[in-house]
Amino acid sequence: MPSSTRGPSIWPRCWGRTQASCIRPRAVLLVGFFVVLTRLVPEGYPGGGLLRVSLAGCVITQTLAVVGASFALASVHAAAGNAGAGLVTFGWRALWLTFLGSAVPTIIFTVTGVLGLRQAGLSLPWVSALGWLSAAAHLLVVFTLAQRGAFAPDGIIGALVPLTTVIWILALAATLPRSQRAAVAATVEAAG
Repeated sequence: MPSSTRGPSIWPRCWGRTQASCIRPRAVLLVGFFVVLTRLVPEGYPGGGLLRVSLAGCVITQTLAVVGASFALASVHAAAGNAGAGLVTFGWRALWLTFLGSAVPTIIFTVTGVLGLRQAGLSLPWVSALGWLSAAAHLLVVFTLAQRGAFAPDGIIGALVPLTTVIWILALAATLPRSQRAAVAATVEAAG
């Protein structure tokens, strides 16, 4: 049985508060960022369709993350209020199930995002490599067979995998102005 299903401990109380308080603004910012990326590439242009699929995957991922964080918050409050262990355990299990469930749309949004951004000329090769790394890390966590330890869904590896997506997004945001100027220059050069 995964360690996340053994019941309440200090870990969910501390971690749940942190995640639940910062996941909603992060979700809104990430979805907003992908809306802007999608608007940068008009429909019918290279990469436009893939970026729209990526946006849909992003919305599904962030919805699941917010639902999972809500379960964590409910579990923390239930534990603090001396609710039954069953309710606390249910909230904790639901958190990890939604986070595991969000891995598939995260992979879809990352892969289609990388492909769409490359086709549109909005991502440098090393930034795209970070996106591929994020997708591969999510695949590793989804298909892990470990029940306990570092590779379990609630182990240190599983907990750090979402950071790979954050690093990819931050690198993309940092390099986007340069990538966009290069893409516009290439479009003008091809047209003229």
